Amino acid sequence: LDGELIAETQNLNSVLHRPTKKGAILLPDRPGEGRFTVTASAPMWVEEEGRYKMVYEARPPVYKESNFRWALAVSKDGLIWDKPNLGAVEFDGSRNNNLIAAPENKRLWHVVYDPDDPEPSRRYKGFLGHSGRRPVASPDAVYWKVLDAPVLPSGDAGTLTYDRENRQFLGLLKFGGKYGRSYNLSSSKDFVQWSE
Repeated sequence: LDGELIAETQNLNSVLHRPTKKGAILLPDRPGEGRFTVTASAPMWVEEEGRYKMVYEARPPVYKESNFRWALAVSKDGLIWDKPNLGAVEFDGSRNNNLIAAPENKRLWHVVYDPDDPEPSRRYKGFLGHSGRRPVASPDAVYWKVLDAPVLPSGDAGTLTYDRENRQFLGLLKFGGKYGRSYNLSSSKDFVQWSE
């Protein structure tokens, strides 16, 4: 934050401290996590549980869509993350891992928490797929189902957010448009019907 937005200060000094590198807070150290982790979903504060949840990609050594994996980590403070044994996905003959069940083994992107949906099976929402994103929902961020909703045009990047004050989802998705690589902003009140 610079001083451009500050009209006046009294008895206040601004000091820029040199940042110190602390290292990674989420390392691939569980079965099935592969060689590194990738986050395409922000941590979600789940108030009734008193903790953050984060869905992340467990990137395998050989990167191809058929071996994508996703996992769940939880944290009380956003710094120390635990990886619960979920028992949802078998990996190397065991279910003793934190892997989650993404439909059709497609890429699970931009997971958000929705405490306002009256249907508990839709508490967590996200996008599935790469070129063309399909809305998905989950009661627990572990078991997911594809919603009966149109596919949103997309390429390799994007984001999803839930504007709780206006009860609206905003999907910002990259796609190939008439001006080259562009972004589309689509909005939805119910996570099924989306604006163009």
